[in-house]
Parts: sequence; C-alpha cells; structure tokens
Amino acid sequence: MSPSRTRPRGVVGAFVRAGRLTLGAPEMYGSVVAVRSELRYTDTKQYQHRWQHGLVLANDTIPINASHGSFVIADGDVELGVGTIEDTIIISNGSIRFAPGGFGFRVSRSVLAASDDITLPARKAVGDCSFHAGGSVTFAAKVPASDRVKERRKE
Repeated sequence: MSPSRTRPRGVVGAFVRAGRLTLGAPEMYGSVVAVRSELRYTDTKQYQHRWQHGLVLANDTIPINASHGSFVIADGDVELGVGTIEDTIIISNGSIRFAPGGFGFRVSRSVLAASDDITLPARKAVGDCSFHAGGSVTFAAKVPASDRVKERRKE
C-alpha cells in the first residue's frame, strides 16, 4: 500500500469546541467536534468533506457530506451531501434531508433518527438501516411492509 493511502488527508484526533467553526480539512479522523452555532466548510465542493470515527455535536443545522463510523447529533436539521453515510448514527432535533444539489451516494448500516421528517427522495430504501422519525420517512419508491408488520395488521 502506498504511503499516501495509509495517511489521513486531514485532521486526526482533534477535540474542538467552538461557537462557530469553519473547517478546511477534507477529512476528520477520530475527532470530537462541538459547535454552538455554525459549522461550515471552506471548500464548497460537497465531495470534499468526510467524517471518520468521530463525534459531531451541533446546536444548529449541520451539513454532513460523508461519514463512516461516526456519531452525529444536531439540535437543528441535518443536510446530507453527495457522499456515503456508512456505519453512522445521526440524531436530529429537526429533519434529515439532502442538501440542495445533494443526492447521496449510499446510506448503509446506519441509524437515522429525527424529531421531524426524514426525506431521501433520490434514494430507494436501503437494507441494514434503521430510520426513526417523529414525522414521516420518504424514499424514492414505496417501501413494502415487512412480514412482521403484515402479521401485526392481521391481529
């Protein structure tokens, strides 16, 4: 494996607590980030930013492009970009939706929970995921009821 593939291309093991935070690093590895009012990225290319095995806490709407093995808690909405959400737990005190121009490459083995709606209109339902919403959960296609749900309807 080449050295460039074994080294992270961003910040490793940081603890950041800030009122406002603008990140320039393309990837955050094993970092804890707590933001009071605003989390933004210096590069507006949505494919640039990825969270790896981190904890992200925000008191506002938070953009998440890609994430692997992370835990994200937002007091506002969560806007997903064009990257993969994998092995991640996302909890939102608002809604979870795609950011303008975002379509999400894949959501797998993750838990998405929102006090409002979860809207992923460009995606079909994905296996190995759990979606919990105080409002509705919307995908590109209608999700068939599981055998368990069908059995309960008979009762």
